[in-house]
Amino acid sequence: MTQFRSHPHHTAIDVVATLIHHIQATHATNNAGVLLLFDISGFFNNLDLDQMAQVLQMKGFPPGVCKWAHTFMGKHKAALKIGDYTSLLFDITHRTPQGSPVSPILSMLFTANLLESTLQWEHSNLTMHMDDGAIYATSQTTSAVAHKAQTCFLSVLDWLHHNGLMADSAKTELMVFTKQGANPDITGGPIHGLQYHDPLQGDSHITTVHSCQMHHIYAHMAVFACARSCFALSS
Repeated sequence: MTQFRSHPHHTAIDVVATLIHHIQATHATNNAGVLLLFDISGFFNNLDLDQMAQVLQMKGFPPGVCKWAHTFMGKHKAALKIGDYTSLLFDITHRTPQGSPVSPILSMLFTANLLESTLQWEHSNLTMHMDDGAIYATSQTTSAVAHKAQTCFLSVLDWLHHNGLMADSAKTELMVFTKQGANPDITGGPIHGLQYHDPLQGDSHITTVHSCQMHHIYAHMAVFACARSCFALSS
């Protein structure tokens, strides 16, 4: 359940608790909410080492650390093995090696500027863990909140594009939260999809849409609260 065992409030349960808090706040204000989930395609294998060094420099790391990170990401060799065939060694010029304890740290530092750029968003936010992102937005109607999530997602796609990355359209999902018994003439009808333009992939469409009544979410809150208490006691 933990992502960072030595740090409190950084568990999978805490993530769910935060989401439930957002949904509760949406419920209390009689608004509609949207959760847009996305995945950065080939994230660990496509981080540019020159940009990584620049990010570290901008964040005040000493030149020696920046140079070390550049070397760590850029001087690797690999070989392909298929059956009995093994290729010759070839150079890997940019990536963060998965399995290394340093890779998650460098990866999170790389996307830190993306998270900082979203602090100016209103009634919406972005949370991330490595290559997985979640945008939560609220508004008075389902159509308005879907449009807000779309706008936020476009800004994320633009940042990814300018940093040599892209989102995996096949893993992008949309969840719409509305209050039980809400008047559809006020909150709007169901959302059947979301059209957006990706700078690298062109026009795309989110077809995986889940409409969730908020009271269904609350049915699971006691389970998460119990699990959180048990986890705290075990720690």
